[in-house]
Amino acid sequence: MVKGLGRILRVVLVAVAATVVIVVGSLAVSAMGIHPFVIDVEACPGETAKFELSVSTGDKSDRVRLRAYAIQQNRHGNLEYIPAAEVPFTSWVQLPGTIDIPRNTQRTIEGQVLVPSNAGGSYHLAIMVEPQARESGYAAAVQVRYAVRLNIRVPKAGLRPDAEAKSIGLAKTESGEPIVEAIIRNTSPMDYLASAEVTIRDSSMRLLERVELRPQAGWLNGWTQSRLYPHAELAFLGYPRAILVPGEYDLRLFLRYASGRQLIRTAKVKVEAGDFVYVERTLVGVSISPDRLDFALAPGGAASRAVRFENTGSDPIRVLIQPREPEPGYERAIGAQGELELRGGADFVLQPGRSATRVVGLRFPKDS
Repeated sequence: MVKGLGRILRVVLVAVAATVVIVVGSLAVSAMGIHPFVIDVEACPGETAKFELSVSTGDKSDRVRLRAYAIQQNRHGNLEYIPAAEVPFTSWVQLPGTIDIPRNTQRTIEGQVLVPSNAGGSYHLAIMVEPQARESGYAAAVQVRYAVRLNIRVPKAGLRPDAEAKSIGLAKTESGEPIVEAIIRNTSPMDYLASAEVTIRDSSMRLLERVELRPQAGWLNGWTQSRLYPHAELAFLGYPRAILVPGEYDLRLFLRYASGRQLIRTAKVKVEAGDFVYVERTLVGVSISPDRLDFALAPGGAASRAVRFENTGSDPIRVLIQPREPEPGYERAIGAQGELELRGGADFVLQPGRSATRVVGLRFPKDS
């Protein structure tokens, strides 16, 4: 039995148009089109800027309510919405409160931003486009809200983007593996895009790895750059592949932001025995680069690729390289079609901190 059917289910759609289908017995949800989902406005202090928003209906007419919310960015890079009454600059935006749109009709809504003379920097709001719930005779009502982002940028003399690295260190995931965490704060009233990486060096300053950092939202959405809102504080995370044996390490942060600015910070961290737990595949302590070889050959052609092996642990390691077929008798296997050659020796020992290179050669016959 489904409980709580009398409550209104609220769904907020942000940044991209989407269709939400919720099935609770028999229930119909009307579709609505919104364009654009992001509005950028630039105006000088004391100016008035206008913008437009197009809303279209489906087979049913709609009464649409429009409300402004301020946007706040949380530590993970996600956006949160704050009621207008709590943030003064939402009053700059003038919009109709409600509009009626006949079915199968597109209507353009005009709005304007009244920028005060003392304003400066970036201001971010969301215009909630909310179709009003109608009595449908069903036990459940579905209310879909569309969040249209409104970015107001007010240039002002003396303002410039700036950033601060509050901390750099090592933490661990729920499974116990190491994670690099850098807390970055936008100390300016302007928003900007940023990317970050950390280099990890051992006590002898030997480079072990470069680790890309992103906020959680950046990893989930595949963003190589993340936007930092004014005065927002974000946790940039990265996942090292190197085994961090007990000892002291040098972490160096490189933050690139605002189209050309850079921030560099360093930190010393100490790893004790038992601090981290590694999954089985990383216990050997060998770094292999690259971990994939791609060949493009014409019939009768030959090519070779170099592979670098490095002992990132504290003990000598014996490495044995053995080609394997994907499955017995597989007719498309490389070994069944061409000649695979390993140069430099397939059985060798790597001392701690040392590396070795082996060359993989491949040749295909003319009739392949």
